[in-house]
Amino acid sequence: QLQGKVGDAVDDMRRASANVDGKRVAVAVEEKNVADAKSELEEKQQHLQKAQAELAAAFNRKPARLRFGAEDDKDVQLTKSSAAIVSSVRGAPAAALRSFILYHMHLGFDAMFLYFDDPEDPGIQIARSCQSEHSGNVHIQP
Repeated sequence: QLQGKVGDAVDDMRRASANVDGKRVAVAVEEKNVADAKSELEEKQQHLQKAQAELAAAFNRKPARLRFGAEDDKDVQLTKSSAAIVSSVRGAPAAALRSFILYHMHLGFDAMFLYFDDPEDPGIQIARSCQSEHSGNVHIQP
C-alpha cells in the first residue's frame, strides 16, 4: 500500500513537473511574442518618424514663385500649402463679380488670379477695388 502511495506521489510530481514545463514553454512563447511585437512597434515608429520628417521637409520648402502677366511687375509667392483661384472673366455683372471675389477671399484662399477677356471690361475696376481690400492678393490680367 505504501508503495502504491509513493507511486501515486511520483506520478503527481511528474504531472506537476510537466505542467510547470508546459507553463515555462507557454511563458517563453509569450515572451517571444512580446519581443516580436516590440520589434514590430519600433520598426513602425521609425517608419512613422521618417514619414513625418519627409512631410515636414515638404512643407518647409521654399515657396513656389508665380509670374503673373506684364501689368503685374512682381512675383507672387505662394507656399506649398497655399490655395488660389484662377478664373477667366467675361461680362460678369458687377455685383456678381464683387460677391465672387469677396466670398472666396473670405473663405481663406490665399490669392485669386482673374483673367479678363476684354481689356475694357468694367469688372476690372470692381476687381481692383477688391484688390486693395485684400492686400493685393487679387491679381488682375486684362
